[in-house]
Amino acid sequence: MTNEYICHTSMTDTPFSVRLPSELTDALDRRAAERGVGRSMVVREAVATYLTAAPPPPTVRLMPVAAFLEIWPSAPKLSPEEAASYAADLRADRESLGPLDDPWA
Repeated sequence: MTNEYICHTSMTDTPFSVRLPSELTDALDRRAAERGVGRSMVVREAVATYLTAAPPPPTVRLMPVAAFLEIWPSAPKLSPEEAASYAADLRADRESLGPLDDPWA
């Protein structure tokens, strides 16, 4: 069995504070304990992973209000019945998914 130890200490590290809900703090503590490292190491790795991952494709195109108002009259409109049906479909789909898994658990 091989144990690998990585020690990272640098005077150039910038202190950074963040407030987390107690559920995330508890999950962070569990993850750190499982790995035998401190909270800071887990947070550093999580931030590094998040920031180096490929950004998600943009899902929303921002536009000035004037441009939006210009295209609004030609946008398709739902009748009240279509809107109610669409809302019911969204509710049913959301309920069929069930609760989401806690990514920190």
